[in-house]
Amino acid sequence: MRVPSRFPDATETHIAKWQGSIIAWWRNNDRHEEMKSLFGEISKNEMYILKVWVKVRHKLETEENSKTLTEIEAALNVVVH
Repeated sequence: MRVPSRFPDATETHIAKWQGSIIAWWRNNDRHEEMKSLFGEISKNEMYILKVWVKVRHKLETEENSKTLTEIEAALNVVVH
């Protein structure tokens, strides 16, 4: 969850590679709940950057992956800081 804040100058390609990991975790039932619980533990700045990265859509992104990223974005928007 903290990777985006460590690489503020990441390219779209780097972000897309990172998104692949996040998508895999989100689709895993055990990791899904773990991710949601971690959302509340990151700083306000980390959350902001995480939201920015989740909004990025690589030109070769599949529709299914894009839908998953939208689900993650919605879950992030529920977290109050």
